[in-house]
Amino acid sequence: MKTWIAIAGLLLIVGIGVYAFNGIYSRYMADDYCIINEIRGRDLLSMTAEWYHSASGRVAQFVALIIALNLGVSFAAVSPALLLLAWIGALTWSLLPIMRHFAPERSRLAALTASAALIAAALAGSPQIPQTLYWVTGAYTYTAPLIIASFLPGIVLRARTPLLPSAAALTLTLISGTFSEPNATWLLAALLSALIGTALVRAQRAQTVTLGAGALGAALAILVLLSSPGNALRSTAFTPSDSVIATGLRSIQYALLYTLALAPRLAPVALVALFIVPSLIALSMPRLPDLPTERLGWALLLWIGAGLFMLTAFMAPGVHATLAPPPARAFIIPAFGWSVTLAGAGWLFGCILRARHGHRPILTRAAAPLGAALIAILAAVTVVGEITLTPIYAAYAAEWDARDRALWEADGAISVAPYTRDLAVSTGLDTLTDDPESWLNRCAADYYDLVSIRVERGRA
Repeated sequence: MKTWIAIAGLLLIVGIGVYAFNGIYSRYMADDYCIINEIRGRDLLSMTAEWYHSASGRVAQFVALIIALNLGVSFAAVSPALLLLAWIGALTWSLLPIMRHFAPERSRLAALTASAALIAAALAGSPQIPQTLYWVTGAYTYTAPLIIASFLPGIVLRARTPLLPSAAALTLTLISGTFSEPNATWLLAALLSALIGTALVRAQRAQTVTLGAGALGAALAILVLLSSPGNALRSTAFTPSDSVIATGLRSIQYALLYTLALAPRLAPVALVALFIVPSLIALSMPRLPDLPTERLGWALLLWIGAGLFMLTAFMAPGVHATLAPPPARAFIIPAFGWSVTLAGAGWLFGCILRARHGHRPILTRAAAPLGAALIAILAAVTVVGEITLTPIYAAYAAEWDARDRALWEADGAISVAPYTRDLAVSTGLDTLTDDPESWLNRCAADYYDLVSIRVERGRA
């Protein structure tokens, strides 16, 4: 069994590694230029306070972007790998107490493999990886808070006394929640669902209190986001929903649409693997608590319901502000949440089959190779899908670097040739145009200390 887990873990790490490899071709795009111009020569606290009063309440996002962009364009190339490494580390640490209970002899390896499976599935289910992971502004708005939140289960599971874990949970969720509104509402829904679950299973008091503190932190994050004076300025660009009920109904509609249509189309192999592999593991384990089938069935329904509740909460801020879901780059959040939901549902489904039909020794021998085969297919699909994009990313980075060198050496009003394949355009971001007065052209000109920049079509 240990060998099969190691094989599965290695395959998943290779799949995730392709994303990290493609990340070395990350460069500044779109808003990155404007933000860099704003933070030049400014200290972190004053810049964050200014943005809070003039833009939005995303305090943690501001801090993260100021730090990341001050590290220079070379950091943009290593940022995706660092984020993925941190995510694997955080989630492995959080899953370790669970694996010590169910697989004590191979707990670290099992925790690493499980975390890699969840992350690989989340990446596969994200519709806009270049904006989610490779674009600095996008990565430190939606992916970074997920990594921070991934420490929370480990804090809760290790809580033996309420004081320190509660303080850590409150701080962590307050920080994670103030990266973006969809993350804050999703996080609060997840914690409220977990609190209901602890009440039903009568969890330890320290764990319940820690979860409550985490929920309080997420609620405070929402208050910080809502209380920003900058919201009044930003709201003029949106078409807000006319009522809370309308927002709720439309959010449910989009949640169901994502569940039934978008997620299966984006990552069918990942969804199948995340459900079947935990089911096989539950069926094959020699020792599991004997629970009534009816109780397991209710647990499965509640688990799936919690996943849908979290998905609906994620949709709500976008629906309320714009009558549409959050942007595609934000969907790394529900992709990860739905991965966890499916994995847990698969485990509970396997427990139900086991309760009805008993333990089958043959499954103990077959589960590991079958599970590894499914993981191998998932890893292969991931590698093939991403590696085909590597030449595109590499060509874009080479052209970006050549243009970057030329612009730093230039002076005055400059014309540049368009990219052969502009990654910003192909991923839905704004790019330089033939209008030197467009907002991005102005930001790029200021970044390079030029009078103006324009794209000249037909120029070689």
